[in-house]
Amino acid sequence: SSSSSSSSKNGSKNGSKNGSSVAAAFAGKSAQPAEIMVKGSCATKHERRALVQAPFDVTILAVPAAEAAHIAGEMLPASVTDVLRRIEYDNRVAVALVLDHSLVAAVATIFDGAAELTLDLDDQHCGVHLMAWQDAKRTALDGRSVPGVPHGSPVTVVTHSICGADSETAADQAIEALALRLGIACAVL
Repeated sequence: SSSSSSSSKNGSKNGSKNGSSVAAAFAGKSAQPAEIMVKGSCATKHERRALVQAPFDVTILAVPAAEAAHIAGEMLPASVTDVLRRIEYDNRVAVALVLDHSLVAAVATIFDGAAELTLDLDDQHCGVHLMAWQDAKRTALDGRSVPGVPHGSPVTVVTHSICGADSETAADQAIEALALRLGIACAVL
């Protein structure tokens, strides 16, 4: 399966190379805690969805930076909203490949002790930027198998496309990149 994700051109994973200045500017806005009125929906134990409107001391927005600037608007200093509006994103596609356990030794060989490989540094025509062996991030459960992959469990590899890839092309390129490294036909995957 595949899903889209975004990452910031400005540097860090939090989407802003100026993240610390944003936090500092917001923290310095006022010595008094601000009351933030939030209106939205949430799930409760007794109702599937309930409308909530209540004051909060802190609100976390998990949205693109420009939308956060729009939502928070007047509650933030102008310098902070300006930084948020200038953050740019690039489009990448993440593709998760869940493979049969019979490929665990071959996958372990291509990663050679690493959890991630950057592919487009050596091959400028490769449509895959990063390949990550998710199982390598886990410890061995039975002491005999490759770390993180219990006997019979599937092997999981996630790829991240180069900038601007579409989901169909990215899925094909992920399969091609892994098949090439494993020395098998794409049809096997």
